[in-house]
Amino acid sequence: MAPLPKIKTPPVAAFDEAAIRAHCAMLHSLADGINGVLVSSVFFANTTGGADVDGAVSHHAIGDVDGTVEAIMAHASTAGANCYIGLQVMRRGLGRGKRGTEADIVAVLGLVADMDSDKRMSGSLPLDANLVLETSPGNQQPFILFDRPIPPAEAKPLAAALKRATGSDHGTADIAHVWRIPGCLNWPNKKKLERGRSIEPVTVIVQDHWDGTLTSVEELRGALEPWSGPAAAAASVTLGELPSVNGIAVTENASVLLAACDVGDRSEHAARVVEQLAFDGYTAEQAASLFLSSEGDWFHRYTTEQRAQKDFARLWGKFGVPLIEEREAQAERGKQFAAAMLSKRSVPAPANDNIKPNLSDTPNMHPSPFTPEAAGGLLAEIATWVNSTAIVPVPELSLAAAIALLGGCFGKKAIGPTNAGVNIYFCTLLATAGGKGHPPKAIRALGDLCGAQGAVSNGDPTSYAAIERMLRKSISTVAVLDEFGILLQDINGRNQNSASASIRKMLLAIFDQSNSVFDGRIYASSETKKDDGPLIGPALTVLAMTTPSTLYAGLSAASVSDGFINRFVFVTGSRDEDGVRVPSLDVDLKPPASLVAALHRAITQFPKPPAGATKAKIPFEGGEHGEAYKRWGEIFLWQHRRGWDEVYNDINGRAAENTVRLAAIRAIGRDAGKPSISLDDVEWAWAVVYRSIELIASGVSRHMSSSPAEALRKCIVEILREAPDHTIAYSALLRRKGVRGSDLREVDGALQYLIESDEIRILGKPKPGAGSKFQLLDLATETAT
Repeated sequence: MAPLPKIKTPPVAAFDEAAIRAHCAMLHSLADGINGVLVSSVFFANTTGGADVDGAVSHHAIGDVDGTVEAIMAHASTAGANCYIGLQVMRRGLGRGKRGTEADIVAVLGLVADMDSDKRMSGSLPLDANLVLETSPGNQQPFILFDRPIPPAEAKPLAAALKRATGSDHGTADIAHVWRIPGCLNWPNKKKLERGRSIEPVTVIVQDHWDGTLTSVEELRGALEPWSGPAAAAASVTLGELPSVNGIAVTENASVLLAACDVGDRSEHAARVVEQLAFDGYTAEQAASLFLSSEGDWFHRYTTEQRAQKDFARLWGKFGVPLIEEREAQAERGKQFAAAMLSKRSVPAPANDNIKPNLSDTPNMHPSPFTPEAAGGLLAEIATWVNSTAIVPVPELSLAAAIALLGGCFGKKAIGPTNAGVNIYFCTLLATAGGKGHPPKAIRALGDLCGAQGAVSNGDPTSYAAIERMLRKSISTVAVLDEFGILLQDINGRNQNSASASIRKMLLAIFDQSNSVFDGRIYASSETKKDDGPLIGPALTVLAMTTPSTLYAGLSAASVSDGFINRFVFVTGSRDEDGVRVPSLDVDLKPPASLVAALHRAITQFPKPPAGATKAKIPFEGGEHGEAYKRWGEIFLWQHRRGWDEVYNDINGRAAENTVRLAAIRAIGRDAGKPSISLDDVEWAWAVVYRSIELIASGVSRHMSSSPAEALRKCIVEILREAPDHTIAYSALLRRKGVRGSDLREVDGALQYLIESDEIRILGKPKPGAGSKFQLLDLATETAT
């Protein structure tokens, strides 16, 4: 075996054994009952060029999860060790150190799409994946796990069709391919370093966790039907006159492939070059000129230029033409889908204004829910007092604080008609100096005076354990989270803050425990956690505040897709400029006696729970035959209808639940002695939730980024959206916040990307630079509104 390349690196994080074990257990469960072995293997990243170096290969009997994990963990401290395992069961009796080939496969457990965005091979799946790994920043491996093992002859055409459908890398079509393992490290080799990867390894992480569901092989076959024919156009194409390469701009990815040396299989590399040139949008003649100008040593496989051109014509017919045809077909399907969605969806209403939204496609709702008059009852009284005593009044935050206070006071007493608690997670988006300090102090003072000590805690919880301690002191309480966006950045940043991550974990776990018993965090030693008793019906309400830019900078795809964000109700707040005043030196911030009495009366008059229950249930007026329940049912069906795009589907997942929580709080505020949820309660609550969904979905689409390059592009689009006539000069763009300070090459690259994706157009000059202007196209404006 060739000597291992020497890699000088600083100490790195250990493998995540729990993630490795979960993945191995999943594979063994899928292979249960099959007579064969799973094969794990190691390749050592070669940073000096040439092929990666083969390492250990291990064969694992089906069911031997411990042995599989042990073999992988053996490389946890080995620099350069990239660990893999396949989605296929190999025959027994493989030679020692042999990984096996396609001929050795007994059964295939699933397929993986190898989506490498750094090679621009990252299309979209024709159906949802069961598991998604992020192998390095921006690069994904979505797993489609079969509901039954299938023979290789059945799997091979499906793999080929999946590759054509997704435009992904060659490994997708190879049923003998091996895949990275979550929890292991991804060490870069020379090729990856040349594409801009850091020398430091990154951890392979689970982006979308497996929830135990499997994909029907028949369903997959149906979804891949448009791509299931033979690789058409395998015949050579006829080329016209070839242009000079001097007039052809070469993309970065194509340039790297054309100049590559020590590529291993030169025939396979030639096919990859052609596929990349087609992907980058070159005509056949332009691509041929670039192909023939290659200076990489892979091109030495051709003894004459004539043979090279002949092989290019063959490869273009086999790989280039199908890709171009598929791109055109996808564009047409995209237009049809967009047209269908626009015909189905109403135009989202601006958040928190007094304009009645277009309700033609959504259940009826209150036209303007963020006024005290709309909230009514005790909510209106509390919100009006909070707002009137603020130096910088923010009506939306005042109402959010009033809702949170009732959630904190009644969380230990009440549940809604669907058994959901009346605790709510609220997050208000405010500009800096937006007046966020006063409302939490005000509701804390009001709660304490009316006898509900502990209903509001405006401390700063620092961890999972801190929130659990708050709930042990008061089983129903409001946690005030200032700078919520910074908390998310600590969770989702490159150097994750473990304490902040534990807060997120607690917020996920405790949200719907109001009607159950929660044991909290379990430790190995009883000495670690002094109070180990269960929490009976914990009801945590959150009142969070942040600026929009801070929030979107902290959001991650995982926090949107895993249900963390859809637990929150978001409201954008703006201070009442006419109400801002110079602070009075003798202002009385003590809650008025009448308001204290009203809240105290509501708490004491609230119904006692029936025998055997710990909380009283607030019913719908008229039960299942009443108008309130019928309207809530419409909201439930709206939430679960088909056709939502990915962002909306992830964000509106708790629309009905959050609606009934808010409706129950409004019902308490109207009549705490005999609360029941009316049609007005539901329509008011639904209006708050609906605006939250539109607000955060639009913000995620427009602001949340998975890379600095995407962040810069989105920043430019936002600048153009706000510019007169959606147009701005290059020189003015460079001076705008979010762009100034960026490297000019990055700015020009972002502009060129937006031009090629038909989001903007350039005016005055052929390329970005002095004297050019840029205009936002209608498509970008429509999709972002």
